[in-house]
Amino acid sequence: LVPSSSASQIIANKNILRNANLSTEFHFNQVDKQIEDIQNDLKSTGETRLKHGDFFVTKHSNLSQAHIIFHLVFDDSPVEMNSRHPCILGLRNILKVANRYDVTQLTIPALLKNEMSEEMTLSWCLRRAELILKCTKGFMIESSSTGSELSTLQLLLPSDISEELFTSISQIIPSIFRVANAKFL
Repeated sequence: LVPSSSASQIIANKNILRNANLSTEFHFNQVDKQIEDIQNDLKSTGETRLKHGDFFVTKHSNLSQAHIIFHLVFDDSPVEMNSRHPCILGLRNILKVANRYDVTQLTIPALLKNEMSEEMTLSWCLRRAELILKCTKGFMIESSSTGSELSTLQLLLPSDISEELFTSISQIIPSIFRVANAKFL
């Protein structure tokens, strides 16, 4: 998840940039160059900035856990989300692209948030997680008709989540998806 910016500058997650720049990229351009190229492509189309729900892709051979990263531009306002929210539709488009290019494992933020905040009550988080998970399942079913299929979906929660909220979200997952045994890290 990357925040939207009113400036004409694409902003990527600082941790991803730092980790990607720790070692040499042998197969693709360095991540900074990839983002610069995306920024130039955006300018050449006459756009000034990415909007909520847009995404861009970076490719990596020097990260052990990810070779393709979909950077979803999100709106961090406390507005209630629905299935037609631009970020949900952006997630749908990411799943379509992932299917088209045979990405078999995808990790998504289950709350579409990077960090917990005060307005994120237990009931708010459960409603949000259920919406995102049900939409994701629907998008996966929709895009599986193309022949390729996402085989592993991992859900990411903010690191500062409470144990009670983690347990509650873990309990709604099997009611929405067929799941393998949970792996607690």
